[in-house]
Amino acid sequence: MIRIALLLLLVAAPALADDWPDDLASQGECAVCSRRGGEHGIEKYVDWREYDGEHFGFCSKGCAEAFDQMPSGYAPPVLPRPAPEFAWTSLDGKAVTPTVSPALLIDFWASWCAPSITVMPDLEALTREFGDQLRVVGVSIDEKRRDLDRFLDRRPLSYAVVHDGGDDPAWWQFRVPAIPAAFLLNGEGEIVAQWNGEVDPAEVRQAVEAVLGAE
Repeated sequence: MIRIALLLLLVAAPALADDWPDDLASQGECAVCSRRGGEHGIEKYVDWREYDGEHFGFCSKGCAEAFDQMPSGYAPPVLPRPAPEFAWTSLDGKAVTPTVSPALLIDFWASWCAPSITVMPDLEALTREFGDQLRVVGVSIDEKRRDLDRFLDRRPLSYAVVHDGGDDPAWWQFRVPAIPAAFLLNGEGEIVAQWNGEVDPAEVRQAVEAVLGAE
């Protein structure tokens, strides 16, 4: 799975100790690889960290260091939870806010990420199926705006697109460890479902139906 280039600044100190935690097995699914969509299965842990009262095992030192940079992105998500504050303007000039519709699906993608592109027809189908009840916004993490523009010239999208530029990118605010990644928000601006490393359209549809049924 393609990795997002993470910031070098650590936001959590390592929690290493001489003794292995009693409640953590010596092998299992790597906390980082599994969130990135990797299908490595059971692996021997070579390192571990403690975060929010839980222990996490890693298949490599590199994965442990990646966890240090974004622990909340790799730990199991807390749902529902408030979405980060944002107010974006899509490429077509429309405002995007957390309460723009009964359900808002934010899809993080890039023109160089094949799995991101594969899911686009499904996202367009969802917008047609749910109409005004669901708004889909594609947040491009392409470093250069011209790469995004070239992609959209070849493959226009029927839903809104935002370019994730600036010093405080949205992918960092949302703690996205890998793309494709998607976040479903309800009308109150809460994240009620999310997918990292893989976006299953069937699961997204079920989650959207659950949100709209609760409205």
